[in-house]
Amino acid sequence: MSEKEEALNQLNQIHSTLVDKEKFLPYNYNILILWGVIAGILFLTYEEVANINLFYGVGYILGFILLGSGVEFYFMKQENKKYDLSTLTKTQKFIESIYGLNTIFGVMITYLLISNSLIEYSYIVWIFILGLNKYMVGFATNLKKFSYVGIINIIIAFLLFSATLYGIETKEVGKYLAVIFVSGGCIYLGLALKKEQKSV
Repeated sequence: MSEKEEALNQLNQIHSTLVDKEKFLPYNYNILILWGVIAGILFLTYEEVANINLFYGVGYILGFILLGSGVEFYFMKQENKKYDLSTLTKTQKFIESIYGLNTIFGVMITYLLISNSLIEYSYIVWIFILGLNKYMVGFATNLKKFSYVGIINIIIAFLLFSATLYGIETKEVGKYLAVIFVSGGCIYLGLALKKEQKSV
């Protein structure tokens, strides 16, 4: 066997080992930046749209989520092709299902809260849900940055909820904390993990 063939054989073995790992997660981290922008737009505007018409508000939220999901799925497929993967990996399926179920639950809770004039709680709900999502992704993939950002979001959600129990108005604060910690957290993760990926 020539040196070239031996090197190719070793590369194929490394490739197979990577693909077989349960925690293998091919991902284009630019998608996190997109989600950060989408989250920021929604947090700053969905209340105004919902005040015009509740159903428009829910449709507005779902429209942005479906747009982001479509772009993410496309780039995920493109990323998988680099590793000769025809289907989503086990980890990808886990993450997509968790995000999907939690997002549907979040939209339903948001509808309920807005319809009962409790919009301030919707920001708390989203900070908590999306923080929990990040924590679970970090746990499932050993990406500690995800876990740290998720834990910070969960703590922020509990602090906001505690403040409301003492009668403190949290709507405006909650909105801007959601932009900073949810939207900003996504953009930070996208940029930081992209940089790490390039350095490997």
